[in-house]
Amino acid sequence: DLCHMLSLEEVAPVLQQTLLQDNLLGRVHFDQFKEALILILSRTLSNEEHFQEPDCSLEAQPKYVRGGKRYGRRSLPEFQESVEEFAEVTVIEPLDEEARPSHIPASDCSEPLES
Repeated sequence: DLCHMLSLEEVAPVLQQTLLQDNLLGRVHFDQFKEALILILSRTLSNEEHFQEPDCSLEAQPKYVRGGKRYGRRSLPEFQESVEEFAEVTVIEPLDEEARPSHIPASDCSEPLES
């Protein structure tokens, strides 16, 4: 039941066999359960790592190489949106005296408006 509650269906048979061996009605203390679970999960993870395909992430070319020493970023960033999408910048410049609306005097621009 505990294996089901913890979503450990994949490792439940091995965990039960490790903990209870042949005594299916036996009791297990928390520390025993914890140690057995860690042992089984670490075995499972290490086995999966051997079967995984090699990392397909591309390595960035070094910025500078001197005497076999490589300088610069080793990995490419995960976020690879085009820089051109972010290159557009809108600059808002203050209005010139001539472009300022006629109903706002130049001296009042920096003063707060009163209602």
